Amino acid sequence: MVRLRGSLLTLLAVLTVAISALAGTALAAGAWSAREQVDHAGTGVAGAYFVTCPSRSLCLGANAAGPSDAPQSYGGPMVFHVPASGTSGSALSFGLTIPFGSGDNSVSLLGLQCPSVALCVGVADYNSDEDDDLDVVASTTPAAGPSSWIEENVSDPPTQLSCPTTTLCVGAGSDGAVVTSETPASHAWQSTKLAIAIVDVDCPSAGFCAAIDTSGNVWTSTDPTGGSGAWVQSGTAKPLVTAATADADAGNYGDPVSENFSCSGPSLCVAAGPSGTVLASTDPAGTAAWYPYTVTVHKVTAVDCIPAVAECLAGDDDGDISTSVGPGANAWTELKTGYGEAIGSGVFVGVGNLSCTVKRCVASPLNSTSPPLFATVPSGAGPWKWSARTVATHDPLVGIACPAANDCVAADQTRYIESANPKRGARSWTARTDDNEYNDHDAGTLGMSCYSAKVCLAAVDDVGSGGLADSAGGELARFDPAGGAHSLGLTKVGGVLFVTCAQGTCVSGYPGAWQQSTDPVVFSSWHTIKAPRFDVTCLRGNSSCVALGDGPFPGTAGADLLTAPHRTGPWTSKTIDPGGQITGLACTSSRACVVVDAAGRLLISTQPTAGSNTWHLSDTDPYGFNGVACQNAHSCVAVDTNGGVVIGRP
Repeated sequence: MVRLRGSLLTLLAVLTVAISALAGTALAAGAWSAREQVDHAGTGVAGAYFVTCPSRSLCLGANAAGPSDAPQSYGGPMVFHVPASGTSGSALSFGLTIPFGSGDNSVSLLGLQCPSVALCVGVADYNSDEDDDLDVVASTTPAAGPSSWIEENVSDPPTQLSCPTTTLCVGAGSDGAVVTSETPASHAWQSTKLAIAIVDVDCPSAGFCAAIDTSGNVWTSTDPTGGSGAWVQSGTAKPLVTAATADADAGNYGDPVSENFSCSGPSLCVAAGPSGTVLASTDPAGTAAWYPYTVTVHKVTAVDCIPAVAECLAGDDDGDISTSVGPGANAWTELKTGYGEAIGSGVFVGVGNLSCTVKRCVASPLNSTSPPLFATVPSGAGPWKWSARTVATHDPLVGIACPAANDCVAADQTRYIESANPKRGARSWTARTDDNEYNDHDAGTLGMSCYSAKVCLAAVDDVGSGGLADSAGGELARFDPAGGAHSLGLTKVGGVLFVTCAQGTCVSGYPGAWQQSTDPVVFSSWHTIKAPRFDVTCLRGNSSCVALGDGPFPGTAGADLLTAPHRTGPWTSKTIDPGGQITGLACTSSRACVVVDAAGRLLISTQPTAGSNTWHLSDTDPYGFNGVACQNAHSCVAVDTNGGVVIGRP
């Protein structure tokens, strides 16, 4: 009997494991799964410029696929999540506009400095109505998407920057002054004019900076924020005039995207010279001559010296990289990296930019046909080991709804992706291919939400803008989450960029023009409203309600949560996500609620209408969240801007 009982217990345990595998892993309250990639649509990185890696696995650069009217087709930021080993990674590319959120002027990054994962500062060029203009953009959470970046409004914006630490950025101002900031992400910049206009600056540390002026003179400072008296012209007359004039493409110091001057410290600076040479000095602040060294038979297009280490690297327009270790940078070794062949395309590519630390180096291409080339030094010593990484970009998931107890449907900008049991993980999600999802609309959906188990609504872009900034286009369409083509014509406003439904009420439209309905499939039920509340959800019957006061999508998302004792009010505002932009709110059938924001923060509360201190951070996502929906009292699903989901229980 004892033996039989033991056998039954063993069988019961096996069955329990099997049932759990089919049902999905049970999560404890407040626990969230690891992020899983469920949307694999997208393309590989076509190219990126000015790539810099503030950590082993995180790199940032400028998207090569920029606006068509952008200078040299540089686009907004691109975030690379590069694995420590292997060949593949993922990237998130997003656009910026100036003024931020306006949708009017697309930003092109002309340079990027990321001294840590907690700060990136870029030189931004934006296309105004009449001509181009410059400004500085910055972020303390640069991987979180466009909402985490700010426009600095610098009076003398730099054309080029060097940021050795998070508390110092120095640049060459557009008027030729030295532009500095000790708090680069807080709009505090000062300008210092020297005797001759400055065109390029490099600061390997906060205690040493070197600059080049328009005549090829070198200026140095051990206190770069100390005013004009802290900058001293070197004793050697015009040491870089040859590099600045004899080969404009190689030196090109007047070009704001030049990366051809670099220092490792006060005892070594290197500049690109003509005809495959570099010019080096072991005393850039003194009277010592700058010596030319031949490093390649091709044109030198990029140089970088590792701070505090007597090692410099130079890249040429044939894709090869030379290195020099030791005082004077006089012993150069050319590495035949075969840049074009290394990425598997065989396409000719030159080196456009180098960004190196003691253990990591990344080379950005001269053109947009290839991704960056990454290198490491094994155990911190020895030759650089260069390799290409295939970096993929995935489509953002723009919405998520769970119209039934277990079923969820998410949308990217070209299709729907559904799961009958999200807790079973990525394998449970499949792309819908059974019908014409978007009725041949050019750019697909901009957002979606479900009114019931049979009725879902999508904001469908019918003009091909492909972006949330276009308030002129967009239709509100109905679709069946189980499958079926759209039906259009449910809007009474000029365009629809967003739709959300909660507890029998739907709101759609765009900032300044909103409509609302309690029977959304009937056109006559929609009526315009001036001050909508979004995602209104009432708990415990018809009392204790929560809502969002701003449209939860990039550009208008806000940080305030609205609460009320009843659906009719009175409504009060609470700030639960200071400095954030909430992009979604969802509540379980009990009392727990979840909010997500564009920076990738997920907050939960079991007392959502109480004080702000009842909300706490429960999870984070490196790409930023676009929405959240709850299936039942035990499961919610959040979607991010790079085709991923997290599953949890608030």
